[in-house]
Amino acid sequence: MKILVVDDNKLSREAIAQFLSEQLMHQVTMAVSGEHALEFLSEMPFEVVVTDMKMPGMSGIDLTKEIKKIRAATEVIIMTGHGDMESSINALRAGATDYLLKPVNIEELLITLERI
Repeated sequence: MKILVVDDNKLSREAIAQFLSEQLMHQVTMAVSGEHALEFLSEMPFEVVVTDMKMPGMSGIDLTKEIKKIRAATEVIIMTGHGDMESSINALRAGATDYLLKPVNIEELLITLERI
């Protein structure tokens, strides 16, 4: 599976990417922002995008909306450290497949990926 991990926090981005590539053997690309992610998405398809909710510039919700315009079949998992019911609903309305709280529970991420 080709996965794009988007997070402005280097440690979070690298930890998730490392787990997905080394433990689950997925092909993982990393992006530091929503804008950076859109550059990758314009060049190649990804089955899944795992993105942070709050990033400088483009939020995870805005990124999800743009992804759905470009490649509607791409699954999006939004992660956040400051979640509430309203942001969860907004993420799902934007087209996100799932909404996970940080620090991301690896078991939850695995279950979401298995569903996809």
